[in-house]
Amino acid sequence: MPEHRSPERGAATPDRRLVVFVGVARQGAWASVCALLALLAPLPAHAVTVPPGFVVENAVPGFGFNAPVAVAFLPDGRWLVAERRGRVFIVQNGVKNPTPLINIEAEVLYREDRGLMSLAVDPDFRTNRSIYLLYTVDPDSNGVDDNDDAFARLTRYQVSASDPGTIDPASRTVLIGKSWHEGIPSGSPSHTAGALRWGADRSLLISAGDGAQFSQMDAGGLDPGLFGPDRTDPDQDIGAFRAQHLGSLAGKILRIDPLTGEGYPSNPFYDGDPRSNRSRVWAYGLRNPFRFTVRPGTGSTDPAAGNPGSLYVSDVGWRTWEECNVASSGGKNFGWPCYEGPAASTAYQTAAPARQGCASIGTADNPGVLTAPLITYHHSVPSLSQPQGITGNAATGGVFYTDSLYPAYYRQRYFLCDYGANWIKVAALDAGDHLVSLDPFAAGADGPVDIATDPQTGDVLYISIMTGELRRIRYTGPTGNAPPVVAAAATPTSGAAPLGVQFSSAGSFDPDNDPLSFGWSFGDGEGSIAASPSHSFATPGVYHPVLTVTDGRGGLSRDTLEITVLPSVGFPSTGILDDFNRPGAALGAPWVGQTSGLAIDQNQLVQSSGAYVSPVWGGGVFGPDQEAFVTLDALTSSSPEHDLMLKIQGESWNAGNIKVDYDARYGTVYVKTYTPGVGWQSYPGSIPVAFQAHDVFGARALSSGDVEIYRNGVKLGTLSVRGWPYASQGGRVGLLLGSALTSRLDNFGGGNVVFPSNAPPEARIVSPLDRAFFAAGDTVRLVGSASDAEDPASSLLFQWEVDIHHNNHIHPDSYVFDGPSAAFEFENHDDGTGVHIEIRLIVTDTGGQRDTAAVDVYPEVDLEPGPVSTLADPVGAGSATEYRFKIFNRGRMPAPISRWQLTAGGVTLAAGDTLVAARDSVTIVRSLAAPLAPGAYTLRATVDALAQVMETHEANNAWNGTLTVAGPPGPPAGRFPTTPVLDDFNRPNAPLGAPWIGLTSGLILDQDQMVQGSGTYASPVWGGLAFGPDQEAFVTLDAITPGAPEHDLMLKIQGASWNAGHVKAIYDDTYKKVYVMTYTPGVGWQSYPGSIPVTFSAHDVFGARALSTSDIQIYRNGLRLGTLSVRGWPYAALGGRIGLLLGNAALSRLDNFGGGTVTRRPAGGGTASVPEVVPDPFGGPIPGTLSLSSPFPNPSPGGVSLRLDLPRAARVEMSVYDVSGRSLEQRTSDYRPGRWTLKWSRASGGAPAPPGLYFARVRAGSRVFERRFVLLQ
Repeated sequence: MPEHRSPERGAATPDRRLVVFVGVARQGAWASVCALLALLAPLPAHAVTVPPGFVVENAVPGFGFNAPVAVAFLPDGRWLVAERRGRVFIVQNGVKNPTPLINIEAEVLYREDRGLMSLAVDPDFRTNRSIYLLYTVDPDSNGVDDNDDAFARLTRYQVSASDPGTIDPASRTVLIGKSWHEGIPSGSPSHTAGALRWGADRSLLISAGDGAQFSQMDAGGLDPGLFGPDRTDPDQDIGAFRAQHLGSLAGKILRIDPLTGEGYPSNPFYDGDPRSNRSRVWAYGLRNPFRFTVRPGTGSTDPAAGNPGSLYVSDVGWRTWEECNVASSGGKNFGWPCYEGPAASTAYQTAAPARQGCASIGTADNPGVLTAPLITYHHSVPSLSQPQGITGNAATGGVFYTDSLYPAYYRQRYFLCDYGANWIKVAALDAGDHLVSLDPFAAGADGPVDIATDPQTGDVLYISIMTGELRRIRYTGPTGNAPPVVAAAATPTSGAAPLGVQFSSAGSFDPDNDPLSFGWSFGDGEGSIAASPSHSFATPGVYHPVLTVTDGRGGLSRDTLEITVLPSVGFPSTGILDDFNRPGAALGAPWVGQTSGLAIDQNQLVQSSGAYVSPVWGGGVFGPDQEAFVTLDALTSSSPEHDLMLKIQGESWNAGNIKVDYDARYGTVYVKTYTPGVGWQSYPGSIPVAFQAHDVFGARALSSGDVEIYRNGVKLGTLSVRGWPYASQGGRVGLLLGSALTSRLDNFGGGNVVFPSNAPPEARIVSPLDRAFFAAGDTVRLVGSASDAEDPASSLLFQWEVDIHHNNHIHPDSYVFDGPSAAFEFENHDDGTGVHIEIRLIVTDTGGQRDTAAVDVYPEVDLEPGPVSTLADPVGAGSATEYRFKIFNRGRMPAPISRWQLTAGGVTLAAGDTLVAARDSVTIVRSLAAPLAPGAYTLRATVDALAQVMETHEANNAWNGTLTVAGPPGPPAGRFPTTPVLDDFNRPNAPLGAPWIGLTSGLILDQDQMVQGSGTYASPVWGGLAFGPDQEAFVTLDAITPGAPEHDLMLKIQGASWNAGHVKAIYDDTYKKVYVMTYTPGVGWQSYPGSIPVTFSAHDVFGARALSTSDIQIYRNGLRLGTLSVRGWPYAALGGRIGLLLGNAALSRLDNFGGGTVTRRPAGGGTASVPEVVPDPFGGPIPGTLSLSSPFPNPSPGGVSLRLDLPRAARVEMSVYDVSGRSLEQRTSDYRPGRWTLKWSRASGGAPAPPGLYFARVRAGSRVFERRFVLLQ
């Protein structure tokens, strides 16, 4: 990642500007300098939102880091900042040492999410000087970071005893990963080395990811190059299941002796060999535990006790969930990949790795206690998170605040981050490591990847990888400690390179008399910790030196200077205005002002009479950066004034001017200004010089107030008129002579200072082309070119940066290269939500100007729909039929989730989302009743309907055909339902959304069911279609809230909401009956005679059919219970939408909502020409055989489900028993033919059943099935 700098900028006042002119290899005009300054100027920190009284600031102002990832602290107050490329820098008093303490770039694999990931300072550093580094290794260490498979290593170094700013190379000791075979496997560009932390017992704790692929389910076999005789043991070729394999270091928290790298005998799986993988494991079942911390005040100081403290481990999730886990003791199993977030991971539950699959949990080879997360949060749906209200996509760990500078509310609280969502939150925990509260703290944190507390000040610090900063969270409210008072100064104020500027902190003090520490950032990437250092400026630019003063008790103050560094140019940069080469005469036009007594004599200017003369050049007015010069062919030794005037505000000296005075009597140059109404003003300083005959006397007056003095083109020094009100303005130039009757002047010149130009280069990316497409395994060849007006191409610096963009976060600098050409292998980084790669070429010239070119490249995807076929042709009006078509992906890369749509005559029949594998297809099948009158319609299938997928061909995303609708229909078919399931709710947990409309607030999808998560009443309307005057609706009541007054079906809804008019069939569980009511706008609710007594049980199907005759038929499990009537209702003969209405049904769980226009027999009787298909609740055909699936999930942290296939109607009995034979659940229902899901919610006597082994017994007709399952803690 490129270096970003974000120093704090203070408001500079005119008398605090430091202007420096320096010599450079190439200089530019001031306009070019301004462009250059924009590049040199540090990037401002983004606004971070924090509570009142807090500020977030760059803790190392004026300095930048290249992809910083970790921070640690030395006991003497110095900080260590690790860069992912393999460098560690010392920071002292906010000043970054320009030379790295450690540089292991050649050994580190710096690619995508790999690199140097963490560092730790030994608790006994004062005696052993040890530092620990955790990183992924470049296996060939050839300086080209292109390896796909690799391993992670833990190495210890010692800081030199003689030089605390260097490492003793001979002290290098590898603790883990001396060879590939012994290292932590890394087959994926992510999920690699994590963090280093210290236990209370001084044990070294290490987190490591599973090293598996993230773009697809990985049960092994995807990274053959990772394994072999000299590489990782092939028994670990089980992908993400390495997290469940105690013989692998991947997906673990390790606990080792920092002296030897060996596991402790007090570790939970110690097997007698301290160097075995198993002996080092402390906790496992983790996917990517990138960051963790140890809760202060927990644990034992004795390593033999096996209690390093409570570990708070943030585990970066896969596609849906993020976790924060607590390992309060050893041996915990956090479940990955079998479990993630609050539920089982469906994809991995059914996987079959070579070993350590989900069925191994709880066995002798996998005995860890399965432990639920402390916090789980969803990637996009805050209501599904626990606690509710948060979302994120990259859990990044945290730190406990233990100091007292922050308000009492924050003390002992846990600050945790999410890198992708850019937030920091604060959690309160009880003594038992249970969550009490979770509150927001910071938003817009710019990619926090590590967080810690400064042991010196107590402030929370965090790494912002997006800005390349180490940031401090500082409390500015009352703390009982007065901050220091700071004063910064610099002298001299300007000068030519090499210019030694003396900075001073004199005047800084602490009101509490605390000892102060000083840190200077000069704004050019260098700094000092001296109180009053000196520094030389060498490069053009506007700099902001920052003095930071701290008192060691959290008090901090800063003062900022402004330095303008202009490119140095030779003197003069302007031409001669008057060479006086004309016949002798009085000095006339274009000279103005006081010219009396001046004459031209022998092509020279002389003072022929008078005491003082002050001619003003009237030929033009010059800008705020101007110069003047004259040749002194002869001098009057007794004259006090041979002067140059600059910035004359009119046509005479008394309009205001700067006078650069050479006093020949004393051999001195000094400056004065004249201001109307004020008079002459002197300024400190003078320059000793003795001009000789024929010398050129020159001066340059700058907008900063600086005045440079020249003799024969050589700068003698700089004086200043800062504070003069016209210092920053332009004006005329002229001369002033005092009693210089024997002096002779020649070649007067001047004007605007001319700065040579330096145009920026022009960068061009030749390859790849913008919006090019690639497939996994393709080589992406980077070829760049550039041109520059001043530099040859060979002298330009080329740098490449490659970022991977996901839909909700970025992996910055996944690849970096130098040179005009490079290459990398395209990989599949998509998690199903979309990805593309941004490639940038940065070209820099020798003068520091730069230009950036960028292109985006995409996975090769090409979606195309196939022809749509219908089971009936023509389709009967109002009749349901099956529509079938394929979606093809012609590309070589999998397509992310995208929307498809099926329309007829512009009316949407169906829509959905799907994934399509590379060069594969998916088949879309829907049973639908088209709400169309008889006739011919354009039938259209569209893929990528929302235009979210970048494709190689965008013109093939639709197929068009013809749909013929016939009519009229005959009488209703004699079965219920005749229509399909419209929504099986089988999708990720989320609020109920489109195509549902109406009052959906409070309704959510949970475990493939719809529940009323909040609110009193909800009335969702199916927005997909409006149905005809004979219509029906049904829903499966998987769980019923006892006594709830309304589990209702709404039919013939006249608009998008219940209050447009509708009829509802109401099941009242209080009185165990069904009755009907209607709502008419302007009239209100109307009741009707009659009700039907019925008691619905869990998993019953509640159905209703509203006919054009005003009859309302009521059904239970496909059997008609009776008929009610709404005769007289004005909309009884009309069609409309269907929907649901729930009242106080918080415990109810609904599934498989369906309905539509009733399927009728053809007119004239007989049988339909289309084969009758009885849809089951899942929309498929009737099963051919009777069967019962295995329980899923198994083992389960909650309830379990079983899939029952019924080829014919039957009475089904389900019972659940524990191992003692005690019955926990018994229910009986009549089921029609189809495929059904039998669910048990784990309820036992009003409380969850305890963990253990259970049996489910299901009788369907004369057939009895028995299944075993395990409930987890």
